[in-house]
Amino acid sequence: GMSLTFEQANLDFASHYMKIFKELGDHETADILQKVYDDEIGHVKHGVQWLERWKPEEKSQWQAYEERLNLPMSPARAKGPVFDRHARRRADLTEEYIDSLYIHAGTKGRVPSLYWYNADCELELAREAPGYQPQKGMQKVMSELMSSLLYVAKPGDVVVSHKAPTQPYLKHLRDLGFELPEFYVVPEGQRQLPPELKEKRWESLHPWGWTPKTLEIFKAMKTRGSIPVEVSAEGFWQSPWMDLFRKSALPELRKSLREEFPEISSELWGPVEADGKLLHDLTDVLMAIEAIHSQYKIPAVIKSPYGFAGSGMLRAYPDQHLTDAQLGWIERQLDLYGCLLLEPWMKRIVDISLVWAPGSDKMESFVFYTNAKGQYKGHCLQSLSYALLPEHRAFLHDSRRFSKSGYEALLDIANSVRSKLAENGYRYAAGIDTMLYEFQGELYLKILGEVNCRMTMGHVAANLRRHIAPSVSSVWQSVNVIEAQRKGWPTLQDMAADLQKRFPPRLKGGLIDQGIFFTSDPAQATYLVSLVSVGYDAIEACEGLGALEKQTEMRP
Repeated sequence: GMSLTFEQANLDFASHYMKIFKELGDHETADILQKVYDDEIGHVKHGVQWLERWKPEEKSQWQAYEERLNLPMSPARAKGPVFDRHARRRADLTEEYIDSLYIHAGTKGRVPSLYWYNADCELELAREAPGYQPQKGMQKVMSELMSSLLYVAKPGDVVVSHKAPTQPYLKHLRDLGFELPEFYVVPEGQRQLPPELKEKRWESLHPWGWTPKTLEIFKAMKTRGSIPVEVSAEGFWQSPWMDLFRKSALPELRKSLREEFPEISSELWGPVEADGKLLHDLTDVLMAIEAIHSQYKIPAVIKSPYGFAGSGMLRAYPDQHLTDAQLGWIERQLDLYGCLLLEPWMKRIVDISLVWAPGSDKMESFVFYTNAKGQYKGHCLQSLSYALLPEHRAFLHDSRRFSKSGYEALLDIANSVRSKLAENGYRYAAGIDTMLYEFQGELYLKILGEVNCRMTMGHVAANLRRHIAPSVSSVWQSVNVIEAQRKGWPTLQDMAADLQKRFPPRLKGGLIDQGIFFTSDPAQATYLVSLVSVGYDAIEACEGLGALEKQTEMRP
């Protein structure tokens, strides 16, 4: 433990401070640290000799070393502020050992948190009854995106995944400056906490979204933290915050927000009719659709109280009768939930989201992208102002025309929603979506699109953003295999190899200022992969993919 852990860490400390003192011109101290550095290489080399003598022949250096350590002693303590590969090679450590230590993400003793990716949380909640089981297609999509949580977790935390990213991929992320969590692999479809994780001590559980299933997992854990959502004694679905989660709450919530901020006029928010209305029977739904068609000559959109990735809604176009299948869907939603939300289908100009995390007052704002079906495709990682076209930026920051700028109003709305959630027992990661939209030739900011009582891709984007040069255009997007094939790549692996060869990421001042890097492991991708394009050339190379696919339809 001493020579291969603490003295190995001293290689990094000596190297780091020797460089600093040389840069300061203090060569006397730098020379002393050079001697310490050389001595420490000898000490580590001595430890390697004993490791080779004691370890079983079939075990690698890394396997033998890692399995002999017990917390609070861990391989994480064998690293310092930099990672000196050259010194470790001089100490006769193997490349496999060096790479494994480089990407090792175990805790130094801090009690870790557990991250659980249940992106289908809204589907589970939509049942409003126990017994939800994800379909195989949903399981496979979630498997492809599980690694997204590595950008939210802290070093030493544990991310539950169906497959751990490969070592070369993790090494590439470390080279780009990303700190890594540990991964714990469970079989696809497993929705129970493995016995070995039940026995560990945890700081807290961080699911993508809180549901009855994640509550069950939390109760099986030995945690120091408390659950950040209050659950009603009558049942999970009866919890007060769940009312704000459902889309059926939006008309009343939008109305109350207009009343809360009377100084902000409809000149910014748009007409009250855009806020939609809640309807409870088929006749009222059909009459409201006809009213929108006759008055505005635009489609109407009918939304279920629950929606996921563009599902849970249908559009009704002027001069087109609803089909039997559409009428059947409306009746089923009314039978299930007793109500539907109906809105005019406005011409979307740009989607905007604001997200927040527990324990922080900071609001992160983004432009994000969806396809024609309303399915999420990506984020612009630049600040909201940079991401908007000049005319849209001017509208959102115009404090002369409005009593306060649209952006200030948007922050007011987000903070109000956050307070309402907390008052109703929800104090976890959340966010709101909204949009700039055009109606009768005028530009407006929708007062509130929807409330997301869960983590969103915006929370992941907020952490990715910190690694990108802020003045450079950058887009994070997901790309499926069909989109890749349309562009001429037979597989996602072929696409990744080509793009990474042509646009290798470049670090400048510790931030990525050009190139393409993948935020999920291309080597393991079968259906979907995610990537960040930094700089105009890299973004142009990805035109026609994911978030950069041309859109031809309006969306509400």
